Amino acid sequence: TPYWNAFNALDTGKIDILGLTVYPFFNYARADSVPVSYLDGIFSRMGNKPVAITETGWPGDSLIGPWYASPAEQAEYVNKIFSIIAGNNVEVVNWLFLNYLMDTTNTAEMLLFKSVALRDSLGNDRSALSVWLSQCNTTFIEEDNVNQETVQIYPNPSNGNFQITVGPKDSGLLR
Repeated sequence: TPYWNAFNALDTGKIDILGLTVYPFFNYARADSVPVSYLDGIFSRMGNKPVAITETGWPGDSLIGPWYASPAEQAEYVNKIFSIIAGNNVEVVNWLFLNYLMDTTNTAEMLLFKSVALRDSLGNDRSALSVWLSQCNTTFIEEDNVNQETVQIYPNPSNGNFQITVGPKDSGLLR
């Protein structure tokens, strides 16, 4: 059940972009049962202002919970989320977990979010990853290049203005 009180208290004229976390498996057992109208309430309230889905995903391991979880169900959800946002002003869709989390606490929450990864615990791509990449206009950072450059964002904290500097790994940018 949506609760709009906090959102309705905002002056949407002052919103530049709205960021959402979207995990519909908490309410729907199967990806194909998530209605295409799932985010219509947000889209109608935002008008043509942009929306960013900052986190989304579907479990790939049948560990806990009443929902169906499998690599095939993840791939089904990828198709579903892109059908949900079709025709709306969605600037960003971020599947938060590419790699399996290596946390060993094994709490119910950790097991669940490990499972949302697009790669399994051995680092193998799940079928949802290729479906995801086929849907996205994305730049994928090859793992071999990750350690060859450093990124610095400053000042932190900032007043809203900040600098981003990218340089070679040995440039001494990160301290």
